[in-house]
Amino acid sequence: MADKQRLSPLEIQEQLVDIDERLTKLEVRGRQLEDSIRKDDSDLDSTVELIDDTAQEDTEDETQMIEWFKSRQQELEDEQHEIDQRVRHLMSIPESEKTEEEKQEEEHLLQKLIDTVNQRSLIVDSQDEDRIR
Repeated sequence: MADKQRLSPLEIQEQLVDIDERLTKLEVRGRQLEDSIRKDDSDLDSTVELIDDTAQEDTEDETQMIEWFKSRQQELEDEQHEIDQRVRHLMSIPESEKTEEEKQEEEHLLQKLIDTVNQRSLIVDSQDEDRIR
């Protein structure tokens, strides 16, 4: 141990050079890590920004979809009301007095009424699924 404490000036110089080289390598590695962290922070910031933008777009899309559902629901309600009125009128005519066109129209309107009700049901089901999610 006494030998290690007594180093020649040349040995001390060699160790200082070695320490300096290791310190330089550590500084370079530290800069690389710092750059990497900054890049990762930048990437993280970009990722967070992208997630925020995507969430905002999803919210806007969801809002537009809700508005479309409301609008379509209203259109179908109006259509159903008109069909109901026309069917009621045709059904009020005694069967013996209906023309062939009226009979066909009544049949057509009844099918259209069923289709309209089914479409409304699909919208309601879709809205229920969205609420569950």
